[in-house]
Amino acid sequence: MHLGNLSHTEPKGLVDIAYTDNDGSKLAFSFTAVSQKVATVLITTCATASQNVTQRIQQESIIDDTTITNQNDGGDMNERIARLESDVSHIKTDIHAIREDSRKFLSDASDAKRDVAVILQNLVDIGNNLDKKASKSEVQALISSSANKQIAWTIASLLTVVGIASTIIIKALAA
Repeated sequence: MHLGNLSHTEPKGLVDIAYTDNDGSKLAFSFTAVSQKVATVLITTCATASQNVTQRIQQESIIDDTTITNQNDGGDMNERIARLESDVSHIKTDIHAIREDSRKFLSDASDAKRDVAVILQNLVDIGNNLDKKASKSEVQALISSSANKQIAWTIASLLTVVGIASTIIIKALAA
């Protein structure tokens, strides 16, 4: 099988494929300096060839010639895939709910923005109306002037009543 030419700029890595039978006999292949594309082809080929057998994921990392192996072999791959599919389904549901909530928040924010604009316009109108109202000193001056006019009117009315009453009394005495 021909996997294509490797690009000199494409990152290279290491792919290990191992087989262990029930007796503990092992067979392994190690591919070095392979691209991610080639690694994907190799792993896909192995997965396709082993479709009817129980598959397990061996968790192992190789860093600078140091092998770090997790004692847990990763469990049944089909169970793990089913669990991942279920989790992805829940994530999709959650994202859908978040989108709906964000649409509602945007709608509410738009309504609030409109309401704030109305309130601000009302405040401007109130401010304009207050500017047209008389000041406290102007109101006090008007009250003082009105009080002075009432006092003068009351005195004039009393003098008129006294004048009329004295005329009536003088005519009554003269008669």
